[in-house]
Amino acid sequence: MDFCGWVNNPPPDSGVEWDWFSGESEGLFAPSQDHSTGSSLGHFAIFSSQDDFHSGKVAQLESETMDAVERACLEIWHFAEGFGAQQKPSDITLTVFLSVGGELRPLLNTSGFGNNSWIPDRVDYSASGPHQIILQANCPESEVGSFSVDDVHIIRGRSCDETGLTTTLTPPTTTPAGPSSDMDCTFEEGWCRWIQEVGDDADWARHTGLQVDDPWNGPRFDHTVGNNQGFFLLLNGSGLKDGERAAVSVPAVSLESQSCVEFWFYMLGPSVSSLDLLLQTNSSELLVWTLHGTQNPEWTSARVTIHTNDSFKITLAGHRNTQSWGFIAVDDVTVRGGACSNQNVCGFDSDSCGFDNSVSQRGLWGRRKGGEHHGDHTYGTEQGFYMTVFSSNSRQPEVADLLSPAFSSSSEMCVRFWYWLPADSSNSLSVHVQRDGEPGDALWRRPGSPSTGWEVAEVTVSSPARFYVVFRAVHVPGTSDSVKIDDVSFKSGACSPAGSCDFESGQCTWVNIHKDGGHQWVVANGGSHGPPTDHTTDTPEGQFLLSLSRQHGSVAQVVSEWVQEKETSCFTLWYHMETSDSGTLRVFTRSGPSDQTLVFHSNSSGSRWSRFSQTLNSTNLFQLLVEAESKSSGFIAVDDISLTPGVCKQNETTSGFEGCSFENGTCGWEDVSSGQFKWERGRNATGSAGPPVDNTLGTEEGWYMAVEPHRGEHVSAALLQSPLSREASSTCTLHFYHNTYGEGRCGGASAPLLLALTPD
Repeated sequence: MDFCGWVNNPPPDSGVEWDWFSGESEGLFAPSQDHSTGSSLGHFAIFSSQDDFHSGKVAQLESETMDAVERACLEIWHFAEGFGAQQKPSDITLTVFLSVGGELRPLLNTSGFGNNSWIPDRVDYSASGPHQIILQANCPESEVGSFSVDDVHIIRGRSCDETGLTTTLTPPTTTPAGPSSDMDCTFEEGWCRWIQEVGDDADWARHTGLQVDDPWNGPRFDHTVGNNQGFFLLLNGSGLKDGERAAVSVPAVSLESQSCVEFWFYMLGPSVSSLDLLLQTNSSELLVWTLHGTQNPEWTSARVTIHTNDSFKITLAGHRNTQSWGFIAVDDVTVRGGACSNQNVCGFDSDSCGFDNSVSQRGLWGRRKGGEHHGDHTYGTEQGFYMTVFSSNSRQPEVADLLSPAFSSSSEMCVRFWYWLPADSSNSLSVHVQRDGEPGDALWRRPGSPSTGWEVAEVTVSSPARFYVVFRAVHVPGTSDSVKIDDVSFKSGACSPAGSCDFESGQCTWVNIHKDGGHQWVVANGGSHGPPTDHTTDTPEGQFLLSLSRQHGSVAQVVSEWVQEKETSCFTLWYHMETSDSGTLRVFTRSGPSDQTLVFHSNSSGSRWSRFSQTLNSTNLFQLLVEAESKSSGFIAVDDISLTPGVCKQNETTSGFEGCSFENGTCGWEDVSSGQFKWERGRNATGSAGPPVDNTLGTEEGWYMAVEPHRGEHVSAALLQSPLSREASSTCTLHFYHNTYGEGRCGGASAPLLLALTPD
């Protein structure tokens, strides 16, 4: 056990200690990987409350005694988990104390956040004499969960503002089994045997994070050593013409008939083109793997099995256009003999990963290689494999059940997979749990309109006894195409609700739609051209979706997974628009690519995070689509999208000033008129009674507040009063839309609209 000099010293009435765990340790709420190495082999300190003995207890971890310091920065990474703690603060709290001369002074108090990721906290402090830092975890009575800490650093002589984070946000290099080859390269000492292709339109550059001055010009850290001094290959910026290509290649020497090429890539920006892996043979150049567009803001591994009978060169090619904005980076290339093994995700490219057909059904699943017009999802080319239902000579619809390997855990698991439904609407795909010979009721089902590409879905499964996850396809005879699935993965814990995402760990099940001449939504944080903080954590490190384009009228679209049938649900979205010139934000529900209904649109948020909520009524499957259309300048950001059962709450307010669209009520705004002239909530009016459409939805279904005309004989003021708002800053901006119509009694314009601030 290695606590690096830190010592357990629990209070006398507690007796509970911090444990030293790794991702491979047994524990209900233990993280699957540490923060330092980003792997299951790395260690961390954990306080876990899994039973009544630990509930209501306190654990303390004390540092060594350190000398006095005028200023220092304490940095700590933490990870929280627990029942019901997903996407919200945890029940267990961590308090960091400074102990000087026997006196304790709290420096930091946090509850963490259950978003399945390591979160940093930093605080400045000073000590007039010898001192210690104390980490105290406190679990309330009857609560269960865990709180883990890692990478505790004390930077003496500098404030937190004067130094960046000292630890990497990315996992280290993982080396595949087998001896190294002449084709391997980390780019730390140069280009190894890789060379720039002659005659290309552009070149890759060998870069470090120190040379990156903008978050969309390159990664802050390399992948090999995980800091800003490590090297990687980089292609960024825009090209002088469309279709520019930059390629590096290495001679393919001493290869087996099958080899595994692994490399790490980082692709980020609103207009990123594509990265390709190619094989040069004696007769042609074969595209083996390709990826297009912005990805999650992290280093990601690609593992590709290549067949090398007559290959003499391996090539990595990046592409960019005149409107490109962003970067493509590559690091840590390795080549090993033999096919790639399946790791956390099963892409079916080497084998079936333990999946098998059910003997109780006539239909059969099997591995199939991609075709000319239908690549798999893993490789994106016809060289990859997926699972599909084989056609038969039967004249009756056939059911095919594909069973996963057996699971014995009683905890909830999240199953994530990609699928493709054929054009015939009679085909369907569903997910079940099988425990005693027969699958149970469908936990997820996708009938209806055909897929326009690979689509993603997540479903939560659990069982008190040993079970299988079943993918059931109904195949209609006479159709030339059938259901396909690819890239299946399982992780502990329940999935996020369909359509919901806080973007702290990526895009969840929201997928960018590629549009010619458009741009893409990017997962960004407070330093990436958008708002200074996200909405979820209200910190610069928190993440959100960001739309930003240099082209007027450029459109970015992102779509959710299909939402299962719900009679009524509440859709909520937080949005932030820099200025009224940022463009237009729209939200649609859709039941197919050409069948969509506008739910919300806005041209401004008042330069702050604003909330929109709308009750949705649907008995059919639907998707949510968020669209941003750029204007002359500024950004559009969205965060904390949620879809919850039931109607949206009316008159719901927060501690700060809350905007109101009046779609679900008046949000606490009320008429306080003393005369006969009054404000009323209305819609779809005509003439002087009000506009036919509102501003929020732009349709006759939208609501607004209006003054009822021709009411009363005496002139009086109609007063609409907001809920009581706490002071937010020394200056605030009130942003609203208004619509006036008609003439006054004296033949002039309509009655004036006046604003007044009333102190509490």
